[in-house]
Amino acid sequence: MTFEVRVRSVDQESPYAYPSRRVEIATSSGKVTTPDRAATLYEYNKKASVPTNVPLDNNVSLAVKRPNAATLAKFLEENGVARRWAGEMRGAARRMAYSALSAYLVQPTTADVPAKKKDGKEVAPAVISGASYLRSSPEKMESFLRILLRLQVDAGLGVVAVPSSGCPCRSTRRRSGKSARPPPASAPSPWLPLTSSTRREAASSRRPCRF
Repeated sequence: MTFEVRVRSVDQESPYAYPSRRVEIATSSGKVTTPDRAATLYEYNKKASVPTNVPLDNNVSLAVKRPNAATLAKFLEENGVARRWAGEMRGAARRMAYSALSAYLVQPTTADVPAKKKDGKEVAPAVISGASYLRSSPEKMESFLRILLRLQVDAGLGVVAVPSSGCPCRSTRRRSGKSARPPPASAPSPWLPLTSSTRREAASSRRPCRF
C-alpha cells in the first residue's frame, strides 16, 4: 500500500503547540480526510452475527488487541497462540478490506493492577502490564516485535502497526527495522517524533509527505 499525506488546513488561532488540522491521506485503496470516524472490528463482528440493512462503509477501520504480561508470555512461548493471532489478523484483514485505511493494533497494556485483598487475604492476584513485561528484557521486546510485525505482513495487512513500547521513539524504530523487513506491498506506519520543533514544522507545512 502506498501513502500520500497532505495537510489541507491548520487552525492558526489554536493556543496549543500542536494545533488541530485537516489532513488528507490518499492510499492505493482510496482517500481519507481527517477527522473521520473509524469502524472497529467489534462492529464488523456484530454486523456479521446480526445482519442489518445499514452498511459499514467507513474509510478507516481498526482492530485493537490489548495483551497483558500473561498473554504476551504465552504469545512468545507457545506456538499455538501465535497461530491463533495470525488467524485473527487474516480474518480482520478480510473484514476491513474495503476501507481506504485499516490497521490491526496490538498495544500491550500499560498499567499494572495490584493484588486485591479482603480481610487481609488476597482475593485476586496482581496483573502485570504487557509494557512492564516487555521492558524487563530486551530479548522479549525484540522477539515480540519480530513476530508481531511478521504476522501482520503475512496476514496481508496494508499498514504494519508498530505498538508503543514505552521506549524512546528512536530505540523502538531501530528495533522495528531490525525485527521485520516488509515487502514493498506493505507500508510500515510513518514515524513523526513530536518534539516542539517538529510540531511547529508540521503545523506550517503544506507540502505532500510521501511514504
